[in-house]
Amino acid sequence: MSDIHDIEFLGAQFALELESVEMARFTGVSGLGYETAVVEYQDSLMDGKLITRKRPGRTTFNDIVLKRGLS
Repeated sequence: MSDIHDIEFLGAQFALELESVEMARFTGVSGLGYETAVVEYQDSLMDGKLITRKRPGRTTFNDIVLKRGLS
């Protein structure tokens, strides 16, 4: 017997919503993701020792691909 987690969601739909209004539906979406740059800077401790700190920088998002629009 097949485990439900092994079954793909063949009937799944994805909706594009802008400002709480559903604009369109699609059967597939790919390319979801993002990347956050790391910003390094030098800081000094109370004893004068220099350390390098890292902070999150600018986040960019991947382009997405929407498949088979539904009306």
